[in-house]
Amino acid sequence: MKLVVVSAGLSVPSSTRLLGDRLAAAVAGQAEVEVQVQVVELRDLAVGSCRRRATDAVRTTSPMASRAGIWPPRSTR
Repeated sequence: MKLVVVSAGLSVPSSTRLLGDRLAAAVAGQAEVEVQVQVVELRDLAVGSCRRRATDAVRTTSPMASRAGIWPPRSTR
C-alpha cells in the first residue's frame, strides 16, 4: 500500500509533519501489507522537481481515493 503524507507546515519540523509521521506510523503498524510512505512538504513546492514528485505521488496513490471521489479533483470552471 502506498501512503502519501502531505504537510503544509512552515516550521522545521512542523506540527503538521510530526502529526503526519505519527499517523503514517500508526497506519503502517496496523496494516496487513507493506506500507510505502512518501512525504510531500508543500513549502518545498516552489522548486520544480518537488512539484513534479508531489503530483506523481498523488496520481499514483491508492485507487480508493478515486472511488471516494477525492481524486482527480473536479474542475472549478
